Amino acid sequence: MLSVGFLLLVWFVASLLVSSNLLLPGPGETIAEFTKILSSARGWSNIVETCSKAFIGLFLALGMAMVTGFLMGLIDVLYELLRPLVVILQSIPIVSWLALAIFWWGVGFSSPVYIVLLTLFPIFTINIAEGVRNVDKKLVEMAKVYRLSRKVVLRKIYLSSAFP
Repeated sequence: MLSVGFLLLVWFVASLLVSSNLLLPGPGETIAEFTKILSSARGWSNIVETCSKAFIGLFLALGMAMVTGFLMGLIDVLYELLRPLVVILQSIPIVSWLALAIFWWGVGFSSPVYIVLLTLFPIFTINIAEGVRNVDKKLVEMAKVYRLSRKVVLRKIYLSSAFP
C-alpha cells in the first residue's frame, strides 16, 4: 500500500511540474474523468466493446496456439521448423503490428483483435509446445504398458502437461 501511495505522490508532483493537464493530468483529474466515464452508458458500452475485442483475440490466440503448440510438441520436425518463426513473431514489437493493423483494417473491430492475437499467440504456442515436449516419458511408457489408446494418452497425459 505504501508503494501505491508513493506512486500517486510521484504522479502528483510530476503533474505539477509539467503544469499541463493535456500532457500529464494529475491523479485527481484522472479519477474525476474516470468516474465521469463510468457514470455514462456510453462509457460502459465502450468498456464492454473493448473487453469483447480482447476476449475474442484471447480465445482465437488460445485456439490457434493449442493446435500449433500440440503439433509442435508432438512432431519434432515441425518443432524445429516452426519454433524459429514463432520466436521471430514474438520478437516483433507490438507497435509495428499496430501500424500494419490500422493500415489493413482501420481502427474498427478487427485491429484490436488482431493485435491481441499476435501478442498472445507466440507466448501460448511456445508454452504449450514446451509443455508437451516435457511430458514425463515414464508416464507415456506406463500408458503403453497398460495399452491405453492414443486418444486417452493425449487427453490424460499430454493435455494435462501442456496446460497448468
